[in-house]
Amino acid sequence: MVANRYSGRNLPIALVLPDGGRLTLSETPEVDVYARTWSGLRALAFPELGRLARAYVHGDIDFSGGARRVLGLAEALVGSVTHGRERARARVRQWVHRKRSNARNIRHHYDVSNTFYRIWLDERMVYSCAYFRSETDSLDSAQAQKLDHICRKLMLKPGDEFLDIGCGWGGLIFWAAQKYGVRRLGLRSRATSTSR
Repeated sequence: MVANRYSGRNLPIALVLPDGGRLTLSETPEVDVYARTWSGLRALAFPELGRLARAYVHGDIDFSGGARRVLGLAEALVGSVTHGRERARARVRQWVHRKRSNARNIRHHYDVSNTFYRIWLDERMVYSCAYFRSETDSLDSAQAQKLDHICRKLMLKPGDEFLDIGCGWGGLIFWAAQKYGVRRLGLRSRATSTSR
């Protein structure tokens, strides 16, 4: 099924199946995509960016190589594949989303003072998971390790333009600018717009 889905598209990918088998989608594969589980293989057989992202987050698929290259390949995997059922679901979700009072929900969950966030966030006030390499890592060092991990995965280099939508207090964009020399732009929500 996977071979049929991608036949004739010459994608530079070798697909590694859950049983260890290997399926090349071109004569010169550049990236290995690992279907770690049968759910991951299903995501590849019926590709959508959201489905592939969920499969990656859940560990059902993985890949070799840099994130930029793989994102481009993920878009190529999806290609012009359409799923009528998913489009209908998306329209229903959009309609429900509009009907809900988003502003009220955001205020309830996020419009609290910076003093509240300082209680449990690191010194940069990074509002996401941290990367602990050892049990002795502090939250500050674990967040720095995570920020550096992201920048390395993106293969940032001096002069790159870096956009972070929903950047919170800007921990990642400041890290990327200071450590990797990127030109940065961060967009944050009203909830995090108060000054430190």
